[in-house]
Amino acid sequence: ILSSLEDPTGDGSISLTDNTLVIFINDNGGASSIGADNTPFRDFKGSIFEGGTRVPMIIAGSGLPENATFHSPIHSIDILPTCLDAAGAITPAKIDGVSLLPYLNSTIHGVPHEVITIRNDTKVSVRKGDWKIAKNTTNSPFLLYDLDEDPRETTDLANSHPEIVTDLLKEFTAFETT
Repeated sequence: ILSSLEDPTGDGSISLTDNTLVIFINDNGGASSIGADNTPFRDFKGSIFEGGTRVPMIIAGSGLPENATFHSPIHSIDILPTCLDAAGAITPAKIDGVSLLPYLNSTIHGVPHEVITIRNDTKVSVRKGDWKIAKNTTNSPFLLYDLDEDPRETTDLANSHPEIVTDLLKEFTAFETT
C-alpha cells in the first residue's frame, strides 16, 4: 500500500513514505477464546507467561535498515519515545520507554532494557537477560525460568537458583517503588 503512495502527484515532492513511521505490534498473545495457538510459548492473552506477552513488532520507515531483525526484548512503552525521536521532537526527561531508533540503526549496541517488568493486577513477571520470574496470583510463589533453555516455561528453577529469584525480586521492588 505504501509504495503506491510514493510521489502521488508526480512532481517530485516528498511522499508519504518519506515522512511516515509504520509500527505494527499486537497488544499481547492470542486469546484462547478464539482458538489462538501461541506455540511454542506457554499460555494466552492476559497471562504473564511468554504466550501472553511475547509478540512480534514490525517497524518500517525512511532511514531504517531494510529486512533487518532485532532480537532483544523491547516493550510497547518504547513506541512513544521512538515516534518522538523519528519526528525530531524533544523527548521529555521523565518518560517510560526508550527510542528504538539508535538500536535499529546500530548506533547503540546492546539491549534497550536490562529488565522488563510486567504487572497486571496480581500477575507479575520480571525478565532480566534470559532469566524470568513469574507469579500468577497474590498467594502463589514466584516461579523461575531460563528462557534460553526453556522458552516454553515448563521447568521451575526457583529452588535451584534462589539467588536469581532474590535478584529479580529486588528488581521488582525497585519497579514498584518508582
